[in-house]
Amino acid sequence: MSGPRTSLRSIAALFGSLIFILIGLLAFYFCLPHPDPWRMTHVEVKFWTKTFVEVTPPFSASFYRVPMTSFLLLPMLVLTAACLLTSSGRRALLLFLEKKTVVNASLLWFLFLLITLLPCLWVGGIFSRSVSVNLILGFLGFLFAMIGSISLLQQLRWSKTFLSVITMFYEPVRRAIFTSKIGYFLSIVFLVELALTNLVSSFTFEHIPHIQDSIAQVFHGMIFAQGSLTAPSPLLKEFFDFTHMINNGQWYSQYPPGHSVLLMLGVFFGAPWIINPLLGSATLILFYQLGKELYGEVIGRLSALLGLLSPFVLFMSSEFMNHSSSLFFFMLFALYFVKMFRSSSIRHALIAGCSLGWLMTIRQLTAVGVALPLLLYGCWVYRSTWRQALNPIITFIGSTSFFILMLLLFNYLTNGHPLTFGYQMLYGDETLPGFGNAAWGGPHTIVKGIHHTLDNLLGMNKYLFEWPIPSLVFLIILFASWTLNKWDYLLVGGFVSLAFVYVFYWYQDWCFGPRYLYEAAGLTILLTARGIERVPYWIRFVFRGRASIRSVSAVTAFVVALLFGVGFVSNIPAHLDLYGRGYWGVTGKARKTVEQHRLSNAIVFTKTYYGSVLTANLPDLTNNVLFVRDLGSENNKKLMRLYRGYCFYIVTEDSLKEYREQ
Repeated sequence: MSGPRTSLRSIAALFGSLIFILIGLLAFYFCLPHPDPWRMTHVEVKFWTKTFVEVTPPFSASFYRVPMTSFLLLPMLVLTAACLLTSSGRRALLLFLEKKTVVNASLLWFLFLLITLLPCLWVGGIFSRSVSVNLILGFLGFLFAMIGSISLLQQLRWSKTFLSVITMFYEPVRRAIFTSKIGYFLSIVFLVELALTNLVSSFTFEHIPHIQDSIAQVFHGMIFAQGSLTAPSPLLKEFFDFTHMINNGQWYSQYPPGHSVLLMLGVFFGAPWIINPLLGSATLILFYQLGKELYGEVIGRLSALLGLLSPFVLFMSSEFMNHSSSLFFFMLFALYFVKMFRSSSIRHALIAGCSLGWLMTIRQLTAVGVALPLLLYGCWVYRSTWRQALNPIITFIGSTSFFILMLLLFNYLTNGHPLTFGYQMLYGDETLPGFGNAAWGGPHTIVKGIHHTLDNLLGMNKYLFEWPIPSLVFLIILFASWTLNKWDYLLVGGFVSLAFVYVFYWYQDWCFGPRYLYEAAGLTILLTARGIERVPYWIRFVFRGRASIRSVSAVTAFVVALLFGVGFVSNIPAHLDLYGRGYWGVTGKARKTVEQHRLSNAIVFTKTYYGSVLTANLPDLTNNVLFVRDLGSENNKKLMRLYRGYCFYIVTEDSLKEYREQ
């Protein structure tokens, strides 16, 4: 009788494995971008009196409305039942529960993961809710697919064959990444990132800034390139007004000068668009250097590779935003600050101080948030040995202070007071961080600040790697492995500190991802590399596996590659399409339309978004073709009388017509 029973059990197990794989694939399907451009995915979250998900089934154009709680609870219950009702599930659960240290750490960091996903289901906007549902669904689908695949391989007795094949392919890849000459490796990483960012900059962003912040900073870089801190406001300045540009007799951006100075270097060569790709590519080298300094060669190389594969880093490095230079200078500061601890070298202290100082000239709140844990650690390290390390300490403080003094001098010369920033000139003190402040919208509150931070944590889970599962999942594995050192805690501290300071900031958005956490992307990537490295040891420790570390490492690499593959195929084309279709209202169509007509001595009234054409003007307005805002026929006559002798045109995205007084 044992034969038929065994056969039935085998058939049932095989059928159950296939069902699990099917559920996993179905969950991944729901996370794919929807062909309808008005729907982000096949699961959209809607909120009326209750929160529903609108589910589009496979091979269907219609959708069905299901309560969100039921939609997410059902696969969780199936997964729990599978663990409790099957012998293999119970055995794995018991093995896991035997390790109390692992259980405690896992529960702690699994709770952290839930904090970054679940709250936005209720307090986020529609887009945040959709992202949260998709990540939860993708994570559950990943678990179903993994469990089903492992069970299927065991049932078919293909486990050893699978391991041997994966290991065979893994070995040459491992040698190429981790044992090749470091010069070759870093050169390839740098050049591939530089090529990718330039391709995106050219074909997606058309080599023009798309965000109000970057438009203003590019224009300020053009002012710097003409040898001035500010440009005189144009006559009839209202025709040249633009968001985040001060135009009160002096014409300049509201932003501190650090990033615009770098863009000025690109303006000198006629290519301001090259600066961020260069910074992004060099930042990957710093990922390697800091990873190697803290953890060794393997983590350094893996960090550089993960940075190369990060869509968040790719897209931010392809546009003109100052977050790219902020991340570069923070990583440079962190690398040489750590070197300063270990060597007490004045040279290292000088580079660390200059890097932190330049970061302060770009993003002050970010600099304080992300660097604070390292600075506090430095105070603790030197608390009793400061006399022996007096020279590097003075060098570090002095070089940082020099750049801060330059920032205060810039404020004095442009805004009239060392402590008055450009955004205060434009919007008043309400633009400063703090509860009760807001340049627009309702007053900022602690509840809003917490919502913003939770939203940013959710965004980091999605945008950092664009996996179908949360991007922070390997941080959980790292902390569950219970093999932490002080650097792990400091890197997490930098991430948490940056998230915390933005609780006090009133404005919130996602731009290529959670941009207010972008400067912590390097820390997160290093910790992810650490987590990936610890996976084989964690699995063997928890589940008492008999497979070799190398075999488990090969499977881990295969899974990570699969996650990147699924993410790239499903999400990157959708992002390229979104960013290339007038991201933040900016396109290069109006510029191209004017260029095709080869105008000279002309003024073009712009009916499209003025940010698309502002940087086509020179700050001194000496170019042959001037783009101005279309303020209506009565106001336009004033400008036409002022610029007698010019030809006047009006442009839309696709057409250019001669403009005559009406």
